[in-house]
Amino acid sequence: MRPTFPSRAPGPSPHGRAIGTNPTAVALVALLVGPWLGIGSAESFNHVSTASSPTSSSGCRGISVPSGADLGQVMASEPAGTTYCLQAGSFEVRSTISTEVGDRVIGEGRDATFIDGSGLAPTSVGIFEVTGEAYFEDLDIAGAPTPATSDGTTCGTEAAPYRSNCGKAFSMGDASLTLRTVDCHDNGGSCIGGGGSANVTVDDLNCWNNGSAYSMTPAFRFAACIKRAAVYSGPGNTTVTNSFIHDNPWVGVWCDFCKYGFFHIQGNRFVRNGRAGVQWEMSGGWTPSDHALVKENLFQGNNYLKEETGADVVISSANDIVVTSNVFTEERRTSIGIVFTTSRNPPQPRGVGVVIEDNMVDPRAIIGCGAASYAERFASILRSDLTLGLLGVGIILALILGLLFRSYPRLLVVGFASVILVSFLVVSTLVLLQGSAALCINNA
Repeated sequence: MRPTFPSRAPGPSPHGRAIGTNPTAVALVALLVGPWLGIGSAESFNHVSTASSPTSSSGCRGISVPSGADLGQVMASEPAGTTYCLQAGSFEVRSTISTEVGDRVIGEGRDATFIDGSGLAPTSVGIFEVTGEAYFEDLDIAGAPTPATSDGTTCGTEAAPYRSNCGKAFSMGDASLTLRTVDCHDNGGSCIGGGGSANVTVDDLNCWNNGSAYSMTPAFRFAACIKRAAVYSGPGNTTVTNSFIHDNPWVGVWCDFCKYGFFHIQGNRFVRNGRAGVQWEMSGGWTPSDHALVKENLFQGNNYLKEETGADVVISSANDIVVTSNVFTEERRTSIGIVFTTSRNPPQPRGVGVVIEDNMVDPRAIIGCGAASYAERFASILRSDLTLGLLGVGIILALILGLLFRSYPRLLVVGFASVILVSFLVVSTLVLLQGSAALCINNA
């Protein structure tokens, strides 16, 4: 039986309203839910045994781990690349487990095998720290705690003072993670959290109620089903497919300062997440690989907190994202919000490479379409490009010199200023012509 956890944050029940009766939405839901009901099949994963143990009832070949065993101790005693076949039942985790390269943890089903992290210290990074590439399948994982907001305790240590470094089912390091057919819920921070040069690949994830009062603290919010942040080196890809992301108190799937990698979100359902179903923030345009695709998803009832800048999809001071062929089933004030904040550091150009097309959505619920004004883009360039900024300072100084010495070598000074001015205008114009902001077409 799945362990029960107290409600961590205000919000609707995970088993609340129906998806809706819009015919196209129903068709899309059938497409998304079909594989779960046995309609069609997904490409099977190639299960390679790393041990000679008998095959478990789930078809897993590897080290058989009985219910109630100390999973951390078992995994620490085996070599990297071991397959762990978890039997039905509960596994209580009381200290963070670090993965090794090639580790595979496979249960007997999301309704049969339960990993419970509620016994961890509130300042622990999470249930698993992904320090070696790992694969998890057919299990339920929940309960990673966070500190109470009333006692002044925060995550991290003096050596690693990160207030968001706790409450995660899977804490990302510089190693990749794959989840398939997993339930992940009731974690105080997130199901998956962290940056680093790692890929995250998720298929058929059921993810709800990840977040707490602590992880909702405005100064360092990190509550989400999945939050990738500070991806400052490659590869950094994030792929989420065929999943149900619902009833998380803040954001469903969130990429913040993702400077490397492809953010690929396709064929999912995002329902009743507090601020947003998908949030692409301060990302896009940093490197050639840094871009996002949000395609063929179903969105309903997100931003129930009625945040001013919340929406089903939030694009926040970000670039290079295509949102296409999605279904938005409710009439809302904002279904897709394209937000630009001039004070973000480092500054971003406004919506370069943002394309919103062919979605089933009321066009009036898409906020932020259209090119930014030249004044906005010009100001952004001055803030973000030191060379151009210095060039601007040079122009001002040249003009001042021209005024001070206007009685004689004026021609030389004015000529110098003119050359700088023309060069500056040419360079600025080239940058401004890189692309119009937020192209929104064929949405209805």
